[in-house]
This record gives sequence, C-alpha cells and structure tokens, in this order.
Amino acid sequence: MVSGAHEDKPCADTAILVRRDGVELNVKNCSGYIRDRDGNVTGTVAVLHDLGAVRAQILEISQAAQHDFLTGLPNRSLVNDRITQAISFSARYSKQLAVMFVDFDLFKLRVVAEGVETEEQLHFLQQKGCSEGQGYFFCRPVIAEKFAQFLQRGVTESMVH
Repeated sequence: MVSGAHEDKPCADTAILVRRDGVELNVKNCSGYIRDRDGNVTGTVAVLHDLGAVRAQILEISQAAQHDFLTGLPNRSLVNDRITQAISFSARYSKQLAVMFVDFDLFKLRVVAEGVETEEQLHFLQQKGCSEGQGYFFCRPVIAEKFAQFLQRGVTESMVH
C-alpha cells in the first residue's frame, strides 16, 4: 500500500543524471516512503521528471515573448525590463547611467533595387514603390579615378543612360 508518499518528501529536488554516453539530463525528483498499515516504512517510491524539454519550451516561449518574430530584435517589453534593471543597478552601486531613446516610428523604409538592367525592370520597380536603384541601366561600372572625376564635374547627360 502506498500512502503519504508526498508527506515525507515533497517534489522539490532537482538533479543532473549522467547517462552512459555522457549526456546530462536535468531531472526533478519526486520521492516518498511506502508504509504499511501500521506506518512502518517498507520501501520508497521515486519518480523522475525530465526537465530538459520543459526548460527548452520555457526558453522558446520567453524568446517569443521578448523578441520580434521577424527581426529577432528585443521588443519594447524586454528593453524596458533591461532599462529598469540598469536603473536599479545604477542606484544600488552608485554608478552613473545614461539612457537614450530613439523613436523608430520616424524611420522610413528605404529600398534600393540593385542590378537594374532594363527600362522594363525600372518601371516595374517604380510601380512597386521603389524609387531608388542601381545597375547597368543607369551606368556601367567605373574605376575609382573616373568616379572621383565624375563627382568633381557633376552629373552630365552623357554619363547617365
């Protein structure tokens, strides 16, 4: 009969088990005594829970909650948390702290099409909202000295297709 298994020892112990192949497993140990009807200990029972999969899921959820899924960059929540930590650290250890906020909403996306070779490609890109491009359609590659001369003289019709 198993009775009071969790009364003697709660499920709080964690351990690292090392398999024969050297792989380490993080486990949670839940164990307790097996007692007879008179309360005498006749054995023990132990259940090991593999925490590796649970920790991996927690890390994945944490990553998703704190980072932009497209760019992988920290989101506002994580940035605010780190600023709060930095302020606390600064106050606790009497260190100076500077925080700079940049409003990313004011940045405009700028797309530069590379490799534009035909007028048809240029018109297609313009229809899609791309207003900048480079490639053979505009100018063939030039060596550095000629480019420096180009910059000194300015743009002329003969240099642009």
